[in-house]
Amino acid sequence: MFSAGPKSRTTAAYLAIFLGWAGLHKFYLGYRNVGFTHVALTAVGPVVFLAHFTAPDDATAIVVQVAAWAVILFGYFYVRRFHFGHTVDEIISPGRLLLWPWRLVRSTLRLTRAGFNIRGEEERRRRRQRGRRRNDDDDDDGCLSPGCIVMALGILLTVAVVATIIFLYYLIFSFVGFLALAASIAIGVFEGVIYLRKTDTEFQNEYVASRRLWF
Repeated sequence: MFSAGPKSRTTAAYLAIFLGWAGLHKFYLGYRNVGFTHVALTAVGPVVFLAHFTAPDDATAIVVQVAAWAVILFGYFYVRRFHFGHTVDEIISPGRLLLWPWRLVRSTLRLTRAGFNIRGEEERRRRRQRGRRRNDDDDDDGCLSPGCIVMALGILLTVAVVATIIFLYYLIFSFVGFLALAASIAIGVFEGVIYLRKTDTEFQNEYVASRRLWF
């Protein structure tokens, strides 16, 4: 079954759909390294779940989660670098998507800074109009001024955005086992459907002769 030569499109498809989580369709097509990478991705899920429910303390569970992420990242790097020949910059470019929420924080900080600047300009204008330094007893519109409102809005948005980002990152890291297992199953099903949509000739040319590894 795992010998060299022509491969059955339907066999590869059904192996991917039903046993893709075990990487059998990769082994069947002769992609042993990718098959082992797929198995490692699948194994991350049960290991993390087991550590989460049986770990004697939180520190052990965190260590297992970090190790799981290391396995996932190593597998991703291995496939992209040694099977697709991508440069390091090309490999890490998708990971930059995880940093895009912090650009929103930069925008809220700019809003806060704008509020400070408006507030300062208001103070300078008030002093020029009165021709003297403002005393505590002078009339002041307080936090009803535009500058104060913009400044408060910027601070409020910054705190809200940072809290949301941290919470989302916490969820992602907490569910690393579920994400790894779900991704492993989804990849197999997706590849199996693609195999079925190909003709026998296209399948042999792309996945056997040309050794196309993914999708």
